[in-house]
Amino acid sequence: AGYGTGVAWKLTEAISLDASFGQIFFETTEVIDSLTEAVMVNAISGEIEEDATVVGNGVYESGVTLGGLGLSWSFGQ
Repeated sequence: AGYGTGVAWKLTEAISLDASFGQIFFETTEVIDSLTEAVMVNAISGEIEEDATVVGNGVYESGVTLGGLGLSWSFGQ
């Protein structure tokens, strides 16, 4: 889901300025059965820790906010 809007201003007969704004919202996702585990490695000895922690479980939300400006002019009028 999302929305957007925009507006244009005619500054002179040949020049116009456009502005826009919008947002997009993505569906919320909940992960409860992740199999991905963190790997801990000692940087000095290279030893790998055996007790890995599961990562990746949780609620994920995301969205996008967009904006734009445009300036245009006509030649030869």
